[in-house]
Amino acid sequence: RNDNRTATTTAPDVVAAPEGQADATAGWQVYFNEDYGFEIKYPNGWMVGQNQSEGGIASIGDGASNSGFHIEELPNKGNLNFSQWYKLEVADKNKTEYRSEKKVINGIDMEVFNTVYHAINTRMVEGIEVYLADRKNRIIHIVAGGHGTKDVFEQILLTLKFITPEADEANDTAIPSADLPGNEIYDALFDKHKVAEKFSGTPAALDFSGDKGFLMFKARITDAYNAYKSGDYDDMIFGGHYVFTLWGCGTSCRAGVIIDLKDGKIHTIPGGETEAWPEWGYYFKENSNLLILNPIETTRCIAGTTDENGLLCPDTKFYLWENNRFNELPIDQKKLNF
Repeated sequence: RNDNRTATTTAPDVVAAPEGQADATAGWQVYFNEDYGFEIKYPNGWMVGQNQSEGGIASIGDGASNSGFHIEELPNKGNLNFSQWYKLEVADKNKTEYRSEKKVINGIDMEVFNTVYHAINTRMVEGIEVYLADRKNRIIHIVAGGHGTKDVFEQILLTLKFITPEADEANDTAIPSADLPGNEIYDALFDKHKVAEKFSGTPAALDFSGDKGFLMFKARITDAYNAYKSGDYDDMIFGGHYVFTLWGCGTSCRAGVIIDLKDGKIHTIPGGETEAWPEWGYYFKENSNLLILNPIETTRCIAGTTDENGLLCPDTKFYLWENNRFNELPIDQKKLNF
């Protein structure tokens, strides 16, 4: 796969971004993987795709320049810790060929190789190859290559970090059925869009086939599904037979979906991504297919005005779930008689 891996010192090198310098990665996009619990930044204009190799996690790069990096999980028979696995599977097998550089970045122990690849047109292309492990001793292998990629990936590598999610952080922004403030105007809207059905019985198995992006959050979605099955999620039911779940997914990242208990399919919710996240959360009922984003609470803060602290009130939006999609309703919050 590569022609040379540069021999370097084996002494650990604790790496951090230089102090007092502008962050070259500021404003970059963030890739977060829920299952493995890490995030890494990448330049604007690069795209995230599926890594189709065995154990593939993601491929991120710039198709125009054929530059980028691939992330995959490698087998770890015996669930060895990272040092044991690396010695057995890499170092001992390649004693005379190359040595890696030991680095610690954001508290993560890793082995890093400078690599040289033959490009299709016979030009030599520099890159970086990295081995590390997550908290479950799953071995993560990252390979970067492409013209001009090496310097960029050294910056990318400095952004790699494991995230410890707060399990209930995001669900605090949902107002479940049991905690509704009882606003009469909102209640009238919910009543207008009531559903008679209330799910009972055994929920269908989860179906991740609809959107491959859901696989990045498979663990969090599965946790909500299992919580419902165990009886701990009754107050987060939407529209009669959907589990409504939200979660934090790393720095400046939030996400959310509804899970259909009847067929196991998963659907995105309005605002269920970082850029459109509703500051004041969601408002819904178990017996209605109406969803309200940024509901007015007791402060009567209406979009276009400011609250008691002088902060601009967010837009309130209304969505109706029908035909397996959320459709925005033409309701002007300002014209409701609060």
